[in-house]
This record gives sequence, structure tokens and C-alpha cells, in this order.
Amino acid sequence: MYMYHEGETRKSPNDVCSFLLHYFENCIPVNTKNIILFSNGAAGQNKNHTVVRFLMNLCDRRKFETITHFFPVRGNSFLPWDRDFGSIKRLLRKTDRIYTPQQYAQLIIEASRCGRFSIHKMQTDEILNFKNWWPSSYKKTVKQKKVNSDETLRRGIHKDDRISFKISSYQHFIFRHRLPGKVEVKTFINGLFSSMFTFRKTNQSPDLPTNKAYPTGKVPINKKKIDDLKKLSEYTTEYSDLYNIILSWPTSTQEEGMHDSEYEEQ
Repeated sequence: MYMYHEGETRKSPNDVCSFLLHYFENCIPVNTKNIILFSNGAAGQNKNHTVVRFLMNLCDRRKFETITHFFPVRGNSFLPWDRDFGSIKRLLRKTDRIYTPQQYAQLIIEASRCGRFSIHKMQTDEILNFKNWWPSSYKKTVKQKKVNSDETLRRGIHKDDRISFKISSYQHFIFRHRLPGKVEVKTFINGLFSSMFTFRKTNQSPDLPTNKAYPTGKVPINKKKIDDLKKLSEYTTEYSDLYNIILSWPTSTQEEGMHDSEYEEQ
């Protein structure tokens, strides 16, 4: 479980890629060759151009041989994480008051009777700027002929017979180190037909980014939330050290959300 408060980081592709990178580097055996991911289709976090290029790059640089990314249809799937979050929510509902992130973390750990849950508290400087990293090396918009997965684009195909890469149209993504710069996509999970798209601009795959996504070290918190916390200050005196820091945090008047055109369907 990756935890942080709103002033430390967000829920953007930068954060998701940074979480995955931390997990791949610290939580799985070094000789792991094949990765299977399951995600919901949230465009602002999981299903977007940045995550696609990040996973592609890991295979291009031979970190893994294959990465398969599934997006189960909403309302027709029940996966282990659903049970995990259900266990956590049941315990949280039984808890009258929670004042600090540490208390949340302890409850999450206790929610698994067999001790399956662990927590990594993300720090702002751990979040890398993946969003600004990929455009110089990977194309954003490409077209391809609808083909079997082992075929590639051929000349002489009329433009009307080609399809554009639209992330929202696909539920199944496959990245392979033997096909650098390419992603195979399917409209349905394990579907019969697939399409292959090439995104890499050159024959070289870039190293992962080193620039921080939040160079100031603090992410502004919505001013309305800070004002609400001030109204509750009489109830949080026992935790004044934490709340005094948060109440002095930089603020923003904008609601948190993903409005960047990058995550709109192209």
C-alpha cells in the first residue's frame, strides 16, 4: 500500500509510474521476467499515454521480457484487491475517529489477519516527472492497420483502413522486449483480434526520468480543505505538531483533478 497526504503528492500518472517503479525495484525478485498488471480504467491514473510509455520503456530496456496490462470491464470483475479494500473499509467503519496518517496506516496493517498488508509512505521527492519525460522519445498519435499481433504496418494501405491509437478503446495491452517501441492491444481481454502500434521515434530507448515531479517538495493543498481543518483545531490539540505543519502548507484554489488534455482520448 502506498500512502501519502494531499500535500505530499497527487493521484496522477507521475505518481502511478513512480509507485510501480518503486515496487518493481524493491518488492519483486530481481530475476522476474514477466509482469501481469490489473487496473481500473481511470484515465487520470492508470489508462493514459504516460503509463503506456513507461511500461513500454521497461521492456525496451530489458527490465522485463513482457508486461501484460489488463483493464477488466467495470461491473463484471471481482479481483483480490476488491476483497482487500473491503477488509480495510470494514475496519475503518468500526473506528470512531482517525486523526493522523500513522493511525490510518496502522489500521490498514491490522485489517489483514494474516499480515499480508504492508505500507510504504511515499515522500514527495520519490515522485518522478514521467509526464514530461516521454514526448521527446515517443510519439503521441499513431495509426495502424488492424492486423494480427505478429503483423506490422505496410505501405499501400489506404488511410481509411488504418485505425488511430485510442487508449479508451482497449482492455488488453502487451509489451515485449523483442518488439521494442511497440504495443499490442486488444479491444477485449484475450480477444482474438489485435492491433500493433509503434511509438518509439528512434532506435534508442531513453533512460527513465530523474527530474522530480514536485521540485518544491510540497504540493499545494486546496484552500477550502485547510479552512475546514482550522475549524476543527479544537479537536486536534493532541496532534498539534502535525496539524500546525499542515495548516501552514502552501494552498491552491483549484480542485484536485485531471483536466490535462494528455488524458483525453486522442
